[in-house]
Amino acid sequence: FLLDKFQVSDGIYHEFCMLVDNMPKHGLIVQCRKEQNKLFHIERLPGHGQGVYIKLSEELERLYTGQTSPGPLPRYALGGDGTRVSRISSFVIFSVSCIDAQSIEPKTIAIVKTNENYMSLSQQCGPFFDDINSVIKAGCIQVGTQKIDIKLYLTGDMKFLLSCLGLKSATADQCCLYCWSSKADRKKCDRPINYYQSSSMKRTLESICTDAPKNKNGVAHLPLI
Repeated sequence: FLLDKFQVSDGIYHEFCMLVDNMPKHGLIVQCRKEQNKLFHIERLPGHGQGVYIKLSEELERLYTGQTSPGPLPRYALGGDGTRVSRISSFVIFSVSCIDAQSIEPKTIAIVKTNENYMSLSQQCGPFFDDINSVIKAGCIQVGTQKIDIKLYLTGDMKFLLSCLGLKSATADQCCLYCWSSKADRKKCDRPINYYQSSSMKRTLESICTDAPKNKNGVAHLPLI
């Protein structure tokens, strides 16, 4: 508690142990810390920014093995959110959780000191997004000697999802994540209920990649995920 809450150094904690008999010895604390560090492989993100991440495949493996009765196709939610901690400092936190678990408790897999926009995320989180895309491309995780097929969903608020998909801001004319409707179209109430879900209006990952070089239909960049 002293080391984490008040950021007390190891030297000061050792001096406390010499004065108080019933405190855990410093050697025991160091040993426990090393054992906890062995459980996770944390990597630093490149560049001038500050950030670390855990490989998504390793965390998904831990979540799968921790489930009491995983289904035939386990479903996991990958989410993110940005928060401002001071006037000039912001963090973006990524997490993953098991949708089919009885208690959905998100596990943090990345913390990056950056702004929640496309350029900042693409410049500072390149290896992290590469790891996510490799899991999505494989469609499965390695658990022991067997491969488990999984379903991964991207979750988050509007700003985070728009940034990850390379779309423009929520105030843009065509800001919908699912279709190409404009602000004027959204005001029309005479459309049938399945109009925006039709193939001519539906926004897909392929259409986003096609529209990104042309800067059309509300797409500004190639998707990060």
